[in-house]
Amino acid sequence: MEKEEGHLLFLDIDIYKKKESSLGHRVYQVVTHTNLYLHWDSQHHPANEQLVLISMIHRAKAGCDEDSPTQELEFLTTFFKDIGYSPQQIQQAFKHATQIAKTNEKPTSIAFIPYTQKTYG
Repeated sequence: MEKEEGHLLFLDIDIYKKKESSLGHRVYQVVTHTNLYLHWDSQHHPANEQLVLISMIHRAKAGCDEDSPTQELEFLTTFFKDIGYSPQQIQQAFKHATQIAKTNEKPTSIAFIPYTQKTYG
């Protein structure tokens, strides 16, 4: 866990104090992060390449409060364009990441598993 003045850096999240004395959070990358992700021209399956983009967008949306995801999403858009992803692929990933976020909002049911002392045959 790292500390900076007014920031708590923990598990790729920057927790910071806002001006109105509330807490905010955003995605944090260490200074030594190299931004090495799958290039579109690599020899990986296209689904894997698309999932890298979808997971990074989902991380930006889930790891940021309502004030700061636009900066992270703009960075991801320009970065993935630079490594060969087309604007259509990026838009499709944004759409898919939004659908994932909507389905993960609230649990639909709760299951209780009874305790038993013997758990196998």
